[in-house]
Amino acid sequence: MHLAHLKLQLVQQIIDTDDPAVLDKIRQILDEAEGNMVAEGEAPYFKLEDRMYSADEVRAMLEEVLSRAEEGEDYESHFTKEEWDEMDREQEQAQRGEGTFYSIEEVDEHLKKILGK
Repeated sequence: MHLAHLKLQLVQQIIDTDDPAVLDKIRQILDEAEGNMVAEGEAPYFKLEDRMYSADEVRAMLEEVLSRAEEGEDYESHFTKEEWDEMDREQEQAQRGEGTFYSIEEVDEHLKKILGK
């Protein structure tokens, strides 16, 4: 089974689960696995842009992004007025029920086609 497909299946099962005990167990497992996120036999490096980063470097970058988010970084400055206007139009369209919407099954099928599974 392709890893991306397995992840999608797990996410769907988590979404469908309302049992707090199961969700707590999932959280516990993920918390325990956090320090060992690189699968056995795989190189602990990730290609981002034009160079390889170690797992520790990626973790440090992620922690920096998360800390900025907690500090309330000004995200408005990341987008132009035109981009904000387009996002507002898309939100209004979605609220009116217009546009194209996909079920999780349709997204899953689309990913299977893209990934060749």
